[in-house]
Amino acid sequence: MSVRLGLLSGIGSLLVCLATGIGDAATIDIQSIGLSSTQIEVYRRLTVSFNLSKSYSNPYDPDTIDARFEFTGPSGITRVIPAYWTDQSPPWRARIAPLEAGPHSCRIVVSDSAGDSGSATVAFLGVASSNRGFIRIDSRNPRYLRFDNGEPYLPVGHNVCWYGGDPLFPLWLDRMSQAGENWTRYWMVAYVSQDIEWGGGTSSQLGRYSQYNASLIDNMLEAARVRGIHVQLCLDSFNGWNETLYTNWSSNPYNVANGGMCTRPNDFFVNAEAKRLAKRRFRYIVARWAWNPTILCWEFFNEVDAVGGGGATFWGHEAEIAQWHQEMAQYIRSIDPFEHLRSTSFADDGPRSSYTPFWQLPEMEIVQVHQYSTLLPQSHVNLIRQVRQFGKPVIMGEGDYAGNPESLDANGQSLHDMIWAAAAIESGAMSWWWDNWIHPKNLYYRFEPLAAFLNGEDWAPQQLAPLTCTILSGHTTPEIYGSGGPRHGYLYIRNWQGAVSGLRLRLNQITSPGSFAAEYWDTNNTTPFHSETVPGNAGGLELNVPDFARDVAIKLKQMGPALSVSPASLTVSSFMGHDAQSQSFAISNTGTGIADYEIAVDQL
Repeated sequence: MSVRLGLLSGIGSLLVCLATGIGDAATIDIQSIGLSSTQIEVYRRLTVSFNLSKSYSNPYDPDTIDARFEFTGPSGITRVIPAYWTDQSPPWRARIAPLEAGPHSCRIVVSDSAGDSGSATVAFLGVASSNRGFIRIDSRNPRYLRFDNGEPYLPVGHNVCWYGGDPLFPLWLDRMSQAGENWTRYWMVAYVSQDIEWGGGTSSQLGRYSQYNASLIDNMLEAARVRGIHVQLCLDSFNGWNETLYTNWSSNPYNVANGGMCTRPNDFFVNAEAKRLAKRRFRYIVARWAWNPTILCWEFFNEVDAVGGGGATFWGHEAEIAQWHQEMAQYIRSIDPFEHLRSTSFADDGPRSSYTPFWQLPEMEIVQVHQYSTLLPQSHVNLIRQVRQFGKPVIMGEGDYAGNPESLDANGQSLHDMIWAAAAIESGAMSWWWDNWIHPKNLYYRFEPLAAFLNGEDWAPQQLAPLTCTILSGHTTPEIYGSGGPRHGYLYIRNWQGAVSGLRLRLNQITSPGSFAAEYWDTNNTTPFHSETVPGNAGGLELNVPDFARDVAIKLKQMGPALSVSPASLTVSSFMGHDAQSQSFAISNTGTGIADYEIAVDQL
């Protein structure tokens, strides 16, 4: 069988291809094959375009025409991703990002409901690069995130959930990037005309997808990628499945009143046809965008506890909705060769037990909470700590002051307090109000000091836990949020009533001997205003906090190596750092007699 090769305007060409039939089935010719490049950096996009000799009434339906792309690198591992249809020429595409350097052999494989099939082989070279890769659960500690190259990912950012082609969108992301933000959230949702299946910009025909809206997602993700901002891609929201609040259920094509199969919103989670269509939509999403390391995670729902109308329409139905999440998360992982993380979200206004069935699922790899409150940041900290029990990364996907911040908090103080308190307890928190508050009030400056504070930090190996403090003297009522381990500590101390002086603390979890480097940060500046060396204490490090006007952030790190000794009668003290290759310390024997000792030196 012959394969016709061609060039795609704007995309480079591949000129080494073969096609073969599969079995005794009639052959579908794979035509006009083009590659965006025959050499592509690891973790960068490779686009393969092609045409088929047959056409189909619904090329979005994999039960009618199934097109896949297989790629095998030097490791010998073969990965498979669905191909997808566009309205461009040629119309079929596959997108991947090579995960390893070296030669790759690939196949385009197609089959249809008539029993016809075909394949073609292509090849490209993966080129080593400095790209960081995809965001994963940190193998050293599953409560944290890091890139494929080992670099930790500490999220700092805010929501930018829709734009609809708004020319301000690139400016929003520019300002975020300039402030050091690396995290946002985007809704792929019909309620705001950004879904590919129904709502504004679509035909609202189930199982058919809007190329216009898909191109908006392309543009959004590329704008975020070039600016180093990672995206929680929210795939649905309660709005389309809610009958009372911010709803578009009445126009939902899944609604039986519009010819769909769902008599009530909750039917979406149990109806077999609705689930089949959901998987088909997820398949297109994976095919078109899973290549992209910019995507932090697939967020299946925004505030799924508000489906129906919230309250009783969710409570009592948690098991079936959690089962849907598990089924869809397993399905999306089965077709996503890049294994993006998965999550969902809740309005978090119900009993905590309602959410446990979701966060216990191994498929929900990131725990996400939402909260609006007048008791900031204490209520946010409490909520984040409550869900730490699941041993997963915890992020606050929506949070801030309950009310209209543009009139109640024009200078963004609640935003400031929220993001600093979350970071002090090893989390991240995002405000919702991007287009009516953060951008109009130019609050991007609130993020820059925090990004500087977190730059270079790596929480995973530090054995951090909620930090408890004893106030030894001075001001007795500041709010203290922090995390500490034997050799590290992070604190955010806040007193909204005014200045604090003479504060002396004992930090009960920081118990290693030797000396600690202490940095004190004015949370409105990008460098520490004071640094000092503080002696360690087995009973808890004691700290004289410099006077501050409203709040202060503190970093503590043990200087020099960490030592473990045997037997325990040997004590080690008086660390003195010389340079990266030289450290000195004093030892003493507090026991009696003479013994052999072993000293293990870590992190010299």
